[in-house]
Amino acid sequence: QTGRPVLVYFTYPGCAPCARLQAYQERVLTRYEDFLFARVSDVGEASRRYGVHLFPWHAVRRFGRTVAVIHPRGVGTEQAYNRQVQSALATALSQSPHR
Repeated sequence: QTGRPVLVYFTYPGCAPCARLQAYQERVLTRYEDFLFARVSDVGEASRRYGVHLFPWHAVRRFGRTVAVIHPRGVGTEQAYNRQVQSALATALSQSPHR
């Protein structure tokens, strides 16, 4: 329910694409102080609750709702990932607490 955007990253142990993106995340997310970051390794209830069917999957949440989705399967480079994070953050910060 925070006003700060939260990047929720869904992964699971043994996910090769997830491991590849983890290195990007660690470097890119240090540039964004506005984001909180949460890694979810639950392929059960939490994944079903958010409608996650592919891994890795990123949702940007603000004010208790999903305001942007990053599709990391289409990310081939760190720069492409950074552009998606920038876009998601801009979308999140433009949202008001009222629907």
